[in-house]
This record gives sequence, C-alpha cells and structure tokens, in this order.
Amino acid sequence: MTVEEAFRRGRKRHEAGALAEAEAAYRSALVLAPDHQDTLKHLGVLLFSTSRYAEAADVLAKLSQAAPDSAEAQNNLANALVALGKHDEAIAAYERALALDPNLGAARSNLAGLHFNRGLALVRTRHAQAAQHFARAIAVDPDRASAHAALGFSLHALGKPEEALASFRRALGIEPDNTEALRGFGIAAQALGQSDEARRALERAVALAPTNPSYHRVLSQMKRFIPGDPQIATMESLANDPSRLPEPQQAELHYALGKAYRDIGETRAAIEHLLRANTIRRRTVQYDEAGTLGMMHRIAAVFTPELLAEKGGAGDDSSLPIFIVGMPRSGTTLVEQILASHPLVTGGGERTLLSEIARSLTMGNVVFPESVTLLEAKSLGQAGRRYVNALQAEAPGASRITDKMPMNFELVGLIHLALPKARIIHVIRDPVDTCMSCFTRTFGRNLPFSYGLGELGRYYRAYVELISHWRAVLPEGRMLEMRYENIVGDLESAARQMIAYCGLKWDERCVAFHRTQRPILTASAAEVRQPLYADAIGRWKDCGDLLAPLVEALGPLAAR
Repeated sequence: MTVEEAFRRGRKRHEAGALAEAEAAYRSALVLAPDHQDTLKHLGVLLFSTSRYAEAADVLAKLSQAAPDSAEAQNNLANALVALGKHDEAIAAYERALALDPNLGAARSNLAGLHFNRGLALVRTRHAQAAQHFARAIAVDPDRASAHAALGFSLHALGKPEEALASFRRALGIEPDNTEALRGFGIAAQALGQSDEARRALERAVALAPTNPSYHRVLSQMKRFIPGDPQIATMESLANDPSRLPEPQQAELHYALGKAYRDIGETRAAIEHLLRANTIRRRTVQYDEAGTLGMMHRIAAVFTPELLAEKGGAGDDSSLPIFIVGMPRSGTTLVEQILASHPLVTGGGERTLLSEIARSLTMGNVVFPESVTLLEAKSLGQAGRRYVNALQAEAPGASRITDKMPMNFELVGLIHLALPKARIIHVIRDPVDTCMSCFTRTFGRNLPFSYGLGELGRYYRAYVELISHWRAVLPEGRMLEMRYENIVGDLESAARQMIAYCGLKWDERCVAFHRTQRPILTASAAEVRQPLYADAIGRWKDCGDLLAPLVEALGPLAAR
C-alpha cells in the first residue's frame, strides 16, 4: 500500500466516523512517509477532536516543521497548545500564522479570544510556579524572611490566605520589622476577617516606611478616614514632590489619596487624585478595545434563540453552582457574602474555570463562541459536568457553591446550556457609581478597560447590551436580577428573594453577613465585613464636569 492509499483510506474512515480505523490508517501512512503533510494535518485534527491534546500537539508540531510556510498549520498547532494551557507558546504560533497570512481570520480570531480569556488563569500559573520556587529556596535557607514573605504572596494569590498568613507570620518571627511581610500579613488577615490585626500590621508598615505609597494604599482600604487624619498630611507631602517616586508608586499614592478624600467628603479632590492615578496606570497596560467589545458582540450573535433551542436539553442537571455575575464593583461580593452566610452555601469566590472551559470548546480552527454552533448538545453537557466535578473536588459534600467571577456575564448563554439547573444572579448597580467604583481601584492587568473613563463607559455600554440580549433570549425567570441599591435599602427582603431563588429555606444568618467568617480575596474584603451603609450611592453625581468622558461614553445610561 502506498502512502497516498493509506491516507485516502484514513480520510474515508474518518469521514464515516470510524475514528480508530482512521487513526490506524493515518499512522500507517506516516510509517511510509513521516512528513506527509495531509496525513499529519488530518491525524492532528482527529486527535484534537477526541481531546487527546498532547498527542495532537506533537503531531501538529511535526506538521508545522514539515510545512513551515503554512499559516493553517501554525494556527492548528496553536489551538492544541491553548488546550494544553501553553498560552505563551500558543500566542507565538498564532503570531507566526498571521505573519505568514495576515488575513487568516481564524488565527486572528483565535488569538484575540486567547488574549481576552487568558486573564487570571495565566497569573495563577505563574504564582503556582513562584510558590514552588520559594518553597525550594526556604528549604535551602529556612531563616530567610524575604523568602517566607514572597511565598506568602504567592499562596495568597493562589487563594490560600490561611497558608499565606502562616508564611507571613514565619517571616515576621525571623524579622519583625520586615515591612513587606507586614503588608502581606495585613492583606491575608483582612481576607480572613481579622480586620484589627490587619490594620495594625499596615499601620506598623506605614510607621516604619512612611515614604512607601504601597503601604499607604493598602492601609487606606482598611480604614475610614476622618478630617485631620495625619496620614493624609503625610501622603500630601509625598505627592507634592512626585520626582521622588517612580510612576507606579505615584499611582499608588494617588489611589490612597482618592480614598482618603472620598471618605472625608471632598469628592472633587478625590476624583482629581483618581484621574492622576489611572492616567499613570493606563500607560502601563495594553487594551484592545475593539477586540474586547467585539467579543461581546460575537457572543450575542452566536447565542440566538434558535441556537439555545437546538443545543438545549443535554446539559448537566446539577444544581450545585450559583453564578453571581455583573460588572466588577457592582455588589457581587456583597451578594456572595449574603448567600455564603447560609449554612448550605459555600462561598467559592472568583473562579476562572468557566472561561477556561469556554476556551477549550474548539472545533478544528473554530474557537468559542462560534465553535458552539458546531458542537453537539452532549458536548455542552460534558462541559457542565467538568465544571461541577471541579467544584465537588474542592468542596466535597457542599449543597451549593457560589462562583462570583463578575465577567461570567459574558458566558450566561453557556451556563444556560451546560448547566440548566445552575442559578444565575445578575447584580446591577447605578452605571456611574459602578464605573467610578472600578476607577477607585487598581486591578493590575486584569481589567485593562478600567483605567480610562471613556473606555470604562464604553465597556459598560457593551455589558448592558449583552445583558439585554440575555434577557431577551433566556426563558423568563432563568436569571435573577438584583439591584445593589435595593439590597442596601431593604436587606432582608433582598436576601429572602435570593435565598428562595436558590431553592433554600430562609436563615437569619443571611442578614448578619458581616459577621460571617470566611476568606474573601477580592477588593471588597474590607467593605463586606461591615454592616450596610448607603453612602456609596450617588456620591459622584455632583462632579459631572470632571467625569465628562465617562458621562459621554455612557450616554443615556448616565442619567439612570
């Protein structure tokens, strides 16, 4: 049998769905001609379609070597690398494909989707690697305080605040005045609800290093300033001589001053400092606005009523997950804390798993969301089972587990198909208050749209459009929508509504959410440890001239 005959036999069996026979024929062809490009391509696609990603990557890597001028080969290899979580290698392969063929739409779309979705997953991988590195360093030199502190930061980033706090304690046992260990101790202690210890640690860090803006910023999130607070004067003296500080530290200082002036009611001064902070931050991040907003438009175009009807009915029937979605800083942490105060609800925090699963839903060269149109309904059910299995592995025996990744608002349609019995709670807050709350915080590179008022407003509008789409295509009652202002105004009624929607009996502990002791790793950790106050509602409305880019970008939404 010649190589062409073996290849044609493989194609025929492949098209007939006889995958084992097709694979055998393809491999027979490669014995005769190891670099036969058509065979490598089709075998790689077959292996990829059966989730044998490592084998697919090996075959497709051979194809990319055999056909170095093929953009399609590079794109196929990149898809396999994405499935394996090798994002940097995948990006390099996509970029090689685009260098060969700038008009290869599949590669450009896939690359945009990878940049859009990789977010926290990549950061988590890096922190896991860092934790291993620092653990090895400590094994060699157990008396090195800086290594214990560095391990603590990695563990906290991995969602392990208890272990992180222990590492910071060990660092401070070796070196009591280590300011980085004090900062880390404060962050971890705050996440665990140990607010007094957290604040004392940061106050000591500031006292030891009063010219370090990072310590001022972290402390500012743990306290409420009053007029005449000496920390404000210290920070202002630093701000008066910006040449003493590198730009990242200047940004930290202006965020802290923004919080201080907001607390004491000087809102215009607060905004001025926040504008300076975010202008600096914006220079340090790359943001593909067209790609980001385009992703939301693509999702809406794919998840039509017809697709939901066609692909529905095969999802996993678990009622374990409760998804809490919305814009960042809209009140999602508050909702999770209320729900997690119920004895049958486990607070899961912000998880990247759903976006990782969405990213894995590929069909040949087609990635999410367009790939959903090609998937069988049972594949979506398998995706739901994968998600539930991961939850159960982390919290065995739990009745309900929350996932409060706000950005899952993009994936509501996927949730509906893959997990039809999962609860979805969408939290809505005043548009200006929401955007300005984002503007008061630094999110690193995770929310690049949040550092410019115009970009922030346009992102909010795209979010509203996508949420409106979900309202239109989902069955009535499928998604519960809660207004932040209503929760603050009548906590018990709102809490009862959410608990009932989740299919649970009422428990009074839900209205005493601020007393619930559980790790909270988001920017709202300090806020949800306190009873509700209404002073965050509408505080920015009188400063419209300073917020003109935001108001213009929001358009009619700014008047809500």
